[in-house]
Amino acid sequence: MSTIEKSTRVNSDAILNTEKLVLSKTNINFCVKYIGDDMMVLTSRSKESDYVRQPSTVLLHADMPKAILKRFWVQLHSKRNTILINKNPIDDGGYYWVIIDFEAKLNKGDKTFSFFAKRISPSKQTIKEISRLYKKLLSIEQTMGLEVSEKYLTRFLKERNQTCDEYIKETVML
Repeated sequence: MSTIEKSTRVNSDAILNTEKLVLSKTNINFCVKYIGDDMMVLTSRSKESDYVRQPSTVLLHADMPKAILKRFWVQLHSKRNTILINKNPIDDGGYYWVIIDFEAKLNKGDKTFSFFAKRISPSKQTIKEISRLYKKLLSIEQTMGLEVSEKYLTRFLKERNQTCDEYIKETVML
């Protein structure tokens, strides 16, 4: 039995009702190898087999901007641990926000063999701040394409004199 209570609803946004870490693991090709019971409760699924061997994109909401995800994948492939503020889908059409701390697992030959993800709930202020940026990027992607969205993100970060990781870490602290 899970130690997490079923997510509660606020309109279409679910709130993570725990301070416990929600865990998953993917292979080098980003296919799910493991998903914890708490994650299944959050997404309304009952079996780990609903996820295992599926691409990790099943854990992403359609509202996640591709410009953010592209930077994120580049960082992971370069063996850098990174964090992401992510909007995850729930099977009933809802969603929940999480801060995901990703760790690249390396073998003795310094090759990445898997990724381990720990999820915690962000503050309402963090969600408000990151939502503004994500909505803007998504709007640009839908009207002008990914390349224009990436340029906007680059300018946005340059104006703040921050990397994407620095901006996300600062936003998490809100």
